[in-house]
Amino acid sequence: MSQPPPPLISIVMPAHHAHATLSAAIESVRAQTHPHWELWVVDDASADGTRELIRSWMRRDPRIRGVFRPRNGGPAAARNDGLARARGEYIAFLDADDLWHPDKLQSQWQAMAQGQWAISYCASERFEDRPPYRTQLACPTKRIGLPDLLARNSIVLSGAMVRRSILGQLRFPAVRHEDYVYWYQALRQVGQAHLVPSGEPLVRYRLGAQSVSGNKLRAAWWHWRNLRHDFGLPLAQASWCFARYAWQSLARAWQFRRLSPVATPKTSAEVR
Repeated sequence: MSQPPPPLISIVMPAHHAHATLSAAIESVRAQTHPHWELWVVDDASADGTRELIRSWMRRDPRIRGVFRPRNGGPAAARNDGLARARGEYIAFLDADDLWHPDKLQSQWQAMAQGQWAISYCASERFEDRPPYRTQLACPTKRIGLPDLLARNSIVLSGAMVRRSILGQLRFPAVRHEDYVYWYQALRQVGQAHLVPSGEPLVRYRLGAQSVSGNKLRAAWWHWRNLRHDFGLPLAQASWCFARYAWQSLARAWQFRRLSPVATPKTSAEVR
């Protein structure tokens, strides 16, 4: 009996002023051992040459498709544009400044098919793209449900994959921490997300100076707004969840600051 063909995986990548990092992210997609994918790169009205770079990649690889927004609408709108065009059995997300291990897609869809999962996520490595070039491994728990998510969002978007037949109609809301609210809505629908077994991180998450959530005080305010306004939690429950979030965030930041500098940072070709 012949084996069924491998599934098509749709990849959604928003890009805004991403000229400096976009090619490395795309190269990590093209290096995947699972070849049956389509990449939707959504340019969110960039003015730094990102649009032209996307077009050059489209000429090099027909699996890469560009969407060019006339006005900047933010990452939620850009991701939704990509989601509306996704055709694959599975949908993966990759930000334009992050990187994938070559086995990421293959390992992930196989784990999801075997477990009949609706959502999966990977262990990741956070890295600085400027001195002192520190790195930090993030190993989430094997399962994440709503109570876990309310304490902290441990699902790195660039490491996540969803089954389109179940969550294909879900969209990112136009709020701060839109991925956090997206996962809240998704878990309310399917119950749990699952960790892909792997001996090493399958995603490298860039901690760049231009990161939208780089300001920790601002990110904390957004988190509080998510709990109270977007999730509608009562004050007492929101306060308890926020206290857990603040403690975990401070502990992780303290651990990161104590890490030793890296003499020679990894290149995109070394994430294998």
